[in-house]
Amino acid sequence: MTRCCQLLFCLLLCCATPFSWGQAVNVIIDEQFVDQMIGKNVEYLATQPTSNSQWLRYDAQSIALGTQDGTYWFRFNLSNHSKHNQTLMLEIKNPLLDRVELTQRSGGQVINTQKIGDLLPFHQRLIEHERLLLPIKLAAGQRSEILLKVSNDGLFDLPMHLWQQNHFIEHNSRTNLQLGMFFGFLLATLFSCFLLYGVTRARKFAKLGVVLSIETLALMTQFGIGNRFFWPDWPWLQQHILAILMALTLISGALFGLSLLNMRRVSRRILQIVRALIAVGGILVLLSLFMAVHITIVILLLYAVLLAATMLVVGIWCWRKKVNAAELFTISWAVSTLSFLYVTLSTGLNISLPVATLDVFVFNAAASTVLLFVALIRQYIGDKAEKMAQQQKAIAEISVHEKMQKEMLIVEEKSRQALEVKIQERTFELEVTLRELEEKNQELEQKNTQDALTGIRNRRFFDKKYLAEFRRSRREQTELSLIMLDIDHFKAVNDTHGHLAGDDVIRYVGRAIQDMLKRPSDDACRYGGEEFAVILPSTTVEGARQLAEKIRQTIAQANIETHCGSLNITVSCGICTQVADTGMSDNHYIDMADKSLYVAKQQGRNCVIHCSDNAVIQATSSVDNSTDNSSDNSSDNLSDNPNDSPSDNQANNHSDDTPDTL
Repeated sequence: MTRCCQLLFCLLLCCATPFSWGQAVNVIIDEQFVDQMIGKNVEYLATQPTSNSQWLRYDAQSIALGTQDGTYWFRFNLSNHSKHNQTLMLEIKNPLLDRVELTQRSGGQVINTQKIGDLLPFHQRLIEHERLLLPIKLAAGQRSEILLKVSNDGLFDLPMHLWQQNHFIEHNSRTNLQLGMFFGFLLATLFSCFLLYGVTRARKFAKLGVVLSIETLALMTQFGIGNRFFWPDWPWLQQHILAILMALTLISGALFGLSLLNMRRVSRRILQIVRALIAVGGILVLLSLFMAVHITIVILLLYAVLLAATMLVVGIWCWRKKVNAAELFTISWAVSTLSFLYVTLSTGLNISLPVATLDVFVFNAAASTVLLFVALIRQYIGDKAEKMAQQQKAIAEISVHEKMQKEMLIVEEKSRQALEVKIQERTFELEVTLRELEEKNQELEQKNTQDALTGIRNRRFFDKKYLAEFRRSRREQTELSLIMLDIDHFKAVNDTHGHLAGDDVIRYVGRAIQDMLKRPSDDACRYGGEEFAVILPSTTVEGARQLAEKIRQTIAQANIETHCGSLNITVSCGICTQVADTGMSDNHYIDMADKSLYVAKQQGRNCVIHCSDNAVIQATSSVDNSTDNSSDNSSDNLSDNPNDSPSDNQANNHSDDTPDTL
């Protein structure tokens, strides 16, 4: 099938291109020979040549067979009419040819064979040059036949130029200088874009830099520079990279155009259309990896014409809408559209045109780069000028507003001063009121926690203080001591001397206990009636016992002045000292101190008993085992005085709210 296509194409080419039958052209090499394009009258075949093959003669200077996948044979003769040996250089200006095999025959014998092409590793070339160079040597008076077998999948152009070696060196120097200047211009523009992006942080400069980077790499690939310096040992990549870079150049250029024209603000519909074309380009990039190269090139050229024409229409529409930089953008895409049309007609339809396609790509790249870069600079400067004008306008408006604000501030300042005076007056009144309220609260708090008769803490304060110290002892594992004191035979005092005398006795005992306390953490409280409690945090057994003994002795030795004269009384003390643990109830200390006080009453009163004493332990056991729940009055009946009874304690156990009834 492929061979049939080649024969059909050859037949069409014969109809479209003037040709003649005859012997191969003979290129004369003499003393004045410098160079010669040898495409004209070169004979070629589309099939394997045989002795009976009818060779066709090509009449154009440069051989162009369009885009296809095939193999052709070309031949021409070289005759050295000079008196010196000649070293010639056959230059093939299309570095993208897959494979070129040269065979040199002289006198019916093969004297030279060479292979070159971008499907072969670069290091296998006799001359490591980006273009395809085939050196040919001719002895003086020698005549040789040159046979070329060319295989290619893609653009089948074969521009052959025969050089005398020294003149080729001079030509190569000039060509390299021109290429250096061209790529230097592209790289300088590319560097300027990224430099301006670094200075201005405007993303459009970076986007243009990306476009120029891809375009520069694509042009380097077309000139053979990429195969020489970037991927010399990757033939597969060399086969497909040009199509990929062409598609990416178109895609990135379209994306940059949308950004340059601010299409997101100008027209959403146009933005969607162009994005759809860009998506098609992305699909073509992927398909190019799997399709034949000559088919890919044709599709990409048609896609390039379509996309360029679309961007040209978009540019004209934006130009009419007076979008900033639209005129230069339109001119740039007009150049690109004409360039892609030219290349499509030249390669896709195999129409012979005077300018080489590679020169058209170079012109398009240079013109587009200059136009887009200038358009971007103009747009950036215009945007800056517009922003500055807006800023100046805003500054003028701000100045007017500032004048108005100053006038308003003067009025507000006067109002604020008047308001501050009123606020200060109200604040002073409020502070006085708050101070009075705080004093009242402190006074009320003092009354709520102070016993009205004795002046020491009352039962309410005791309950809170005891619970707090109990929990702290359990948390910090420190000893807590509680002393319960009861006035002995207090009922007899009330019955004999009256309640007023009893009040004087209670008042004296409360003050005496309070005077014995030296630490701020210790508190004496009236527990109820003639009973008192002393809370001693972080106090050992000995410390609690000594304090209780000191209180007992002081009261026993005192002469208490009452309304009925001097009285002598005694007190009994029960102590509990322990470290609280989680197994104890909240009232454990009160219970143990009460039991100790109970034992003190049993042992004759006017004594100090600790809960760890044997008598307390035995009494506690007997109380727990007894079925007769004896009252404090029955225990007092053991004494000689029938009025000396602990039941007095219960009969006169006044609450915090009614101490004056004594």
